[in-house]
Amino acid sequence: MEENNIRIDLYNMEILNNTHILAVKKRIRKSEGEKHIPYQLSYTTTDGKKINEDFYTVGVGHKLKEKTKNYYSTQEINAMYDEDFKSALISAQKLLKNKPVPVEVLGVITDMVFQMGETGVSKFEKTLEHLNNGDYKLASREMLDSKWATQTEGRAIDLSEIIANIK
Repeated sequence: MEENNIRIDLYNMEILNNTHILAVKKRIRKSEGEKHIPYQLSYTTTDGKKINEDFYTVGVGHKLKEKTKNYYSTQEINAMYDEDFKSALISAQKLLKNKPVPVEVLGVITDMVFQMGETGVSKFEKTLEHLNNGDYKLASREMLDSKWATQTEGRAIDLSEIIANIK
């Protein structure tokens, strides 16, 4: 099991070349999609409230500070994604208290941070506690007991199943 555990130093990003982490990066890209033209997301919450975001998104879920262009190249999108992914990976490691964890755990928390941000995932206190204690079945259930799971049900179920299946 030791070779399946991973601990990264926040300043040593060799982990980015780990096969599992590369698969996580690919999974996030597939979940987020890729858009070259900036857009503002609109959606309805589970309680029926209509939300229109007041910011633009482009590329692979990249939040723009301001809309300065109408089109972004693949090269620009890839550069933004690489930085956003690295930031999510570092935040995931912080949330996991820099402890050695199975690579699947680091990947799932990175995915969640990419989607919801470090602050959003920090609210999953019970989930994080169970993950840090190696209680993966409980962590999996806690993940699904959330507003996030009702808003992005497919993604939440997929990530929860990854955690539930850790041996």
